[in-house]
Amino acid sequence: MWDLEKKGVPCIDVNCQGIAVRNCDFVEADKQQIRIGPDVQSAIITGNRLRGGAKIDAPENKNFTIGLNSPS
Repeated sequence: MWDLEKKGVPCIDVNCQGIAVRNCDFVEADKQQIRIGPDVQSAIITGNRLRGGAKIDAPENKNFTIGLNSPS
């Protein structure tokens, strides 16, 4: 569980060189799962259970690998 005060805080908030998120179960369907900051150069987000659908905030000008995630 995360963002207990309902401030819109994502479960994972990253702004480093790179990140890989695999095989996680984001159980809170109504909350943002991941926020990727502008300094991230490489992000791989695959094989996760994103209940309620993907709620991932990422810069549009980057070529990240986000796929093969389940919405339920």
